This record gives sequence, structure tokens and C-alpha cells, in this order.
Amino acid sequence: MESRYQLTRPAIALALLVLMGVTRYHHFGSAFYLPDASWAIFLAAGFYLQRLPYLVLFLAAAGGIDYLAITQGGTDAYCVTAAYPFLIAAYGVLWFLGHSFKANHSLQWRAIPALASTVVLGVTA
Repeated sequence: MESRYQLTRPAIALALLVLMGVTRYHHFGSAFYLPDASWAIFLAAGFYLQRLPYLVLFLAAAGGIDYLAITQGGTDAYCVTAAYPFLIAAYGVLWFLGHSFKANHSLQWRAIPALASTVVLGVTA
């Protein structure tokens, strides 16, 4: 089973990175842009990808997208404050919870309450 994930992990990572680029570039969404899905992306990436180098890649991608949005895309930099580095911890918590959910649960209907609890815990943290 592990070899199956080795083949699909890069495809999942690419799909999630594209989704991050499409949704994060314009953070709040509008009639033309989707709202930011970074929280869900980090939780899903922790669940599906699980390896630490992928977390580093996704953190770098998030920072890179923000940089491009501010310097090239005309996005206002008001949200980049002294608290911005704490996004590393926030996204790390979501990643870890996705990873730990995968270790303890399977994707079945009876796992929905546990998944809901995991999401609430991650968003609260």
C-alpha cells in the first residue's frame, strides 16, 4: 500500500498546490475569485502527503504566493504584520492534525464526527 502512495503523492501535492495558487492569490474571494482554501489544503495535505518535506514545500508556496500577490498582483500588504510568521505554527497544527487523523481513522462515514472534531480543533488552535 505504501508504494501506491509514493506514486500518487506528487500528483496530490500538485493538485493541492494548484488549488492553493488559485484560491490564495486573492485571499477573500469575490465574484471572480475563489476564497482562500489554505486551511483545508494544509489539513488535506497532512492527511494525504504526511511527509515533512511536503509541509515545508507548502509553507514556502504559501509565502511565495503571498509575496507575488503583494508585489505583482496589487494585493494590499495590510495583512502582513508581525504576526505573519505565526502562520507557520497555524498551518503546522492543521498539517499535524490531518496527519494524526490519517493514522487513527479511515475515510468512512463513521469517521465523520472524528473528522469534524479534528477540523474544529485545528481551526481553534
